[in-house]
Amino acid sequence: MITLEQLRTADTRDIADELAYAIAALINTARMSLENESGGAGSEQRVADAAATLEIALALTSACIDGCDMLQRDAKRGVWSDDAEWRRGAAKREAA
Repeated sequence: MITLEQLRTADTRDIADELAYAIAALINTARMSLENESGGAGSEQRVADAAATLEIALALTSACIDGCDMLQRDAKRGVWSDDAEWRRGAAKREAA
């Protein structure tokens, strides 16, 4: 888990790079699995399932990067000094 202090000092691109490496590993694993597929019954469904999983992973990555950008901006401005304050701010945003 990333702390507010890490967000104050880290570059969001570093966080995005970590996510990109994780997604690349997932893609490579799926690709190798599909290359080893013998083409038996249900293989087309497994390919479709793998593609859907990768689409979800990429969407989650994009959302994480956006969230990191927002948190980093807020942390640098000193909006939240601790996690409890952050949760109160999140609750207010959800209520709005």
